[in-house]
Amino acid sequence: YIVSGLIKAGDYAVSYRVKDSTGKNYFLKIVDFGKIHPSQLDSEGHLVEEYISKTVNHKNLCVYKESGNVFIDNTQFTYIVYEYIVGETLAEKVTRAQKCSVYDCKRYAINILEGLKYLHSQEIPIIHNEVTIQNTMLNLSTEPDFAMLIDFGHARLLKSGMRLARW
Repeated sequence: YIVSGLIKAGDYAVSYRVKDSTGKNYFLKIVDFGKIHPSQLDSEGHLVEEYISKTVNHKNLCVYKESGNVFIDNTQFTYIVYEYIVGETLAEKVTRAQKCSVYDCKRYAINILEGLKYLHSQEIPIIHNEVTIQNTMLNLSTEPDFAMLIDFGHARLLKSGMRLARW
């Protein structure tokens, strides 16, 4: 992959827009194992986000392409490649337009709820844990545009007997 540009740099991961050898765009997320919280790993030390990304398949969720691990200077990194979504985050749209119509808000909410319903209906339910306007991507290549959930960095599997924190 050839990096086309930085998308987002966070506490433990960096995301890029990249191109493959044919010129097709993808999202690349690189996770630094030295900076993640232990809750982001499964019992075998694998990144939960990678597992979830590989197993989900729904029109309102980002689409996994491939992943792997690399070691650079004795630090482990996991990379995850996703299909590129032509569009912007809901946060970017709201900032740019300074408003969002009731019709669009309702449609985006329904799209996100459809994605969450899919996640919650898995054999082992998946909890996204970070549904925000920053993690809602608007796919502008469709008519009308629709909302997709991205970033499973804080997602968890809800296993039986697991206790949820109370607010």
